[in-house]
Amino acid sequence: MNKTALSFRTYVNEVAEPKLKKDIRSVAIFGYVLVGINLILAVFFDIFILIDVALIGGLTFGFHFGKSRVCSVLLFIYSIYNCIYMTLETGSFSGYLIIIMAFGALKEFFNANKEYKAYIKN
Repeated sequence: MNKTALSFRTYVNEVAEPKLKKDIRSVAIFGYVLVGINLILAVFFDIFILIDVALIGGLTFGFHFGKSRVCSVLLFIYSIYNCIYMTLETGSFSGYLIIIMAFGALKEFFNANKEYKAYIKN
């Protein structure tokens, strides 16, 4: 297979180190757990939390299965916005777990991109 024709997604799925794949999967599982918690909160407290569930779930699905760096960046930006909004709305610091998960995704995808560029170069 021609290395220069190899897409980032294909690289992560087929060539990348197993540890990188495991780390991406671990961050995604953390995201799915947060989506589940938010879904329970939506049922009991506020139905508008479903918007949050859809955004976090969709972006987590996008970086997990689509191997999309864009989804990880958007998730990080949204998590910061969400934390600021929730802190101002409730008066207490909240939403930080989503930032931790999104930062983990961002870190893993930047590591994967660095490995991908080194693989293509060699």
